[in-house]
Amino acid sequence: MPTIIKSKQTIPIYLVLALGFIAACIVFFVTTARGSSSQTLFPYPYKTTSAGEALRKLEGDIVFYQERSNQHPDDGLELASLAGAYLTEARVSGWANWYLLSEQAAKRSLANLPVFNHGAILVLAEIAESRHDFKEAVRLANQVLDYQAGNEAASSILVTANLARGNIAEAQTVVDELVERIPTPGILSLRAFVYTAKGQDELAQQDFETAIGLEQPGDAYGSAWLRAQLGKLHARHGR
Repeated sequence: MPTIIKSKQTIPIYLVLALGFIAACIVFFVTTARGSSSQTLFPYPYKTTSAGEALRKLEGDIVFYQERSNQHPDDGLELASLAGAYLTEARVSGWANWYLLSEQAAKRSLANLPVFNHGAILVLAEIAESRHDFKEAVRLANQVLDYQAGNEAASSILVTANLARGNIAEAQTVVDELVERIPTPGILSLRAFVYTAKGQDELAQQDFETAIGLEQPGDAYGSAWLRAQLGKLHARHGR
């Protein structure tokens, strides 16, 4: 087992920088210049979490799941939760070691609970996608969907992995069905990417803006990311 992270440890500087960047992104608004003045579009309406608070939560989640898996080393579900916590850390930090720890925990989870263990399979699918092994990501996502049709996370992986493989029509089919069932900001942004891949930027802009209008408190990172994607879309058209 990995060493348990103690809350009194010094927080690694790369995490401070990463979460500081996330916090800074929240104040980023898409703007349009008008002469010497500017107009702010899509301001973030909710209170944001400080980088320190976000770091403490991430650290606390890992400590919690490490302790649970130490107490129940053969519990596949506890190991799947630990794998998910490591994966979240990997996304924030970008450090390969967190992906490796996540993969190891997910594989141990599946060894102890080889059936109906969607959490561990989805972790492995996301790791495969992060390595650009899109064929494996699709295989694992379909494995989950075989047992749980309509699983949002697995379907989302099908969209992004198929986009990466150039299977735009298949990605469109999956994402349209997702939007019909679950029109969340995350799903709408996925469809916006599909529209962008098809050169339908106006439809992509509509989905990004609708997604921003539906956002809820508690996902500051996702909200900053949405605005960044919409900003890139405007920048590509010189706006």
